[in-house]
Amino acid sequence: LILSKKKKQKSIFDFENDSSKIDSIEITELYAELKKIAKTGGSGSHDVKLGILRGLMKDPLETKYLLRIITSTLRVGVSTQTIIDGLAVGFTGTKENRDYIENAYNLHPDLGEVTTILALKGLEEIKKIRITYGVPIRMMLASRVPYVDIINKLGSPMIAEYKLDGERLQIHKQGKTILLFSRRLLDISEQYLDVC
Repeated sequence: LILSKKKKQKSIFDFENDSSKIDSIEITELYAELKKIAKTGGSGSHDVKLGILRGLMKDPLETKYLLRIITSTLRVGVSTQTIIDGLAVGFTGTKENRDYIENAYNLHPDLGEVTTILALKGLEEIKKIRITYGVPIRMMLASRVPYVDIINKLGSPMIAEYKLDGERLQIHKQGKTILLFSRRLLDISEQYLDVC
């Protein structure tokens, strides 16, 4: 209360939330709009994405969680691995099948799509998911460890290279068509027109 009285600038959370005046957004509509944002690209896409996002900001409380979702700071205590465990138990009856679902997610990192395939077509279809041109795979990220630990783990003799600075890219090539994806799995081909 004290802090809110000292504030001079109002935020979106300061306004009265009268649910009878505000149209609430349905989860299916939210998913469809977020998917539109993800698929929008090219010239002027920034403004289009902002327009879609503004259209979703109807209710202050919903906006609070919407912004947390899109900035990946939801903090509900549920990790992707927990969701994969839940999908395994929920759709196959046992946690033993989680490795198949995790593998599918690593090769096709859209958990919504993986869940839809699992729900509609079952585990056998999940097992068929393979590396696909144009669909980036999740990257394995290395962590720094002392040289002594590496030598102890790998044994002797061994060969090592220095890590060079640069951008981590995933390159997809099919015929003469090349696509580049960032480590966050975003299509950045337009940034490298001399390559793509």
